[in-house]
Amino acid sequence: MRATAGDQFRRGWGGVLLFALLLGGCASYKPQPLVPARAAAALQARDVNAAGLRAFLAAHGQAVTPWPLPSWDLSSLTLLALYDNPQFKVARAQWQRARAGTETAAQLPNPSLHLFEQHHSLAPAGLSPWSYGLALGIPWQSTELRQARVAQAHAFADAANLELAAAAWQIRSAVRVRFVGLDAALQRVDLLKLERALRKRALELLKQQDALGAITASTLSMARIQEQQAQAGVLSAQGQVADQRAALAGALGLPLDALVHLRIDFSGIQDPPARKRLPSPAVQRAALLDRLDIRAALDQYSAAEAGLRREMAGQYPQFQLGPGYEWDQGDQRWTLGLSLSLPVFNQNQGQIAEANARRAEVAARFQVLQLHVLTQVERGVAAYQSSVQIWNATNNIVAEQQQDAQQISAQFAAGEVDRLATVRAQLQTVAARLHRLTAQVESERALGRLEDAVQQPLDGGAPLPPVATLGLRQAPHDKQGSR
Repeated sequence: MRATAGDQFRRGWGGVLLFALLLGGCASYKPQPLVPARAAAALQARDVNAAGLRAFLAAHGQAVTPWPLPSWDLSSLTLLALYDNPQFKVARAQWQRARAGTETAAQLPNPSLHLFEQHHSLAPAGLSPWSYGLALGIPWQSTELRQARVAQAHAFADAANLELAAAAWQIRSAVRVRFVGLDAALQRVDLLKLERALRKRALELLKQQDALGAITASTLSMARIQEQQAQAGVLSAQGQVADQRAALAGALGLPLDALVHLRIDFSGIQDPPARKRLPSPAVQRAALLDRLDIRAALDQYSAAEAGLRREMAGQYPQFQLGPGYEWDQGDQRWTLGLSLSLPVFNQNQGQIAEANARRAEVAARFQVLQLHVLTQVERGVAAYQSSVQIWNATNNIVAEQQQDAQQISAQFAAGEVDRLATVRAQLQTVAARLHRLTAQVESERALGRLEDAVQQPLDGGAPLPPVATLGLRQAPHDKQGSR
């Protein structure tokens, strides 16, 4: 039987229609080229007075009146760092990829279509020697296997969500470290400038005594060296200010020029260290149970559990249904096939053993992490307590030096000592204040490490906003699924 032209036409257009239906649900590719010059220009053009930043700050409780802000404290700078931050974008992209994995895990496998035609060399007279057919392959997965795969993907997505929150905390921590460093560098410059002025005054007084023959040449030479060392100390400290300012700009994700003109308010970290800042026992215990990396490790364990379930389900035969149709020389044939994997050579023992070992490894890593957190908290508490004691001791020394300087000033007014004695007393006070500044900075650093250990602000600052609210430039669907 010869196929007519009309039959061939219908068959051809039927194939085109089927192909069009298959392509109808396909996603289209949209190129997004990455141009380094354009990205660099956008980074250098970031403006702290942008309207989008103002809306972001206001949405998270930051006062934005007047605008631009007259000064920036640690809280507002932290929000500035989180706004459109490149590092945070990396963590968000990783979270989006993990969440997309849940969609992949929930997908049903596509059926396969097999088309064929056969030629018969001994065809009956009057019949076409060709026969045509098609067959479908429909995978049939067990419910347990699919549920385990989905559970594993969701556990990975939950862990990525917590890692996103951890990235936000790391940004906050980096900003605080640079914030403290810049404040310390600026205070140190002021004190060293005062020391330089006092050294210069002492040198002038000693030159007057040298003219009278009242001192030796070595005494004058030593004073001159000390004045030069003080000048070098100021220059070195000014270099540290520039370095710390650049480091803070990097932590904020800003070019240095955008930070130079900001007025920064350091008052929040210049308070004397106190034991009242120490976390309560409840906060310390919460770090062992609810810190971000602890919760992420629990999600990793859930993923390992689901992975083991997945491999256990994989030891059973997997089915595939194969319905088909064949037109054979005028005879229409319907078929129904069934194929399955036979667990003859293995029953997935290797994969099950690997998944079981992986679960045990993740459980062991969780215990190591808890021990690390416990040690970090205990060491942080001890270090901060020690820093408070050291600051109290240096503060007492400053108070004593100031009292001595006042007594010497009174003696100078009474004509009992010369002016050089008052200058030397003031130099000793400056030296004591430098030691106290070092203790103050170390105390703030110890407090920062303790905050990192419990992942909570301990200086009275506001906690980080929820991850879902960070970054106003995310796509609308990105606001779903965050904690």
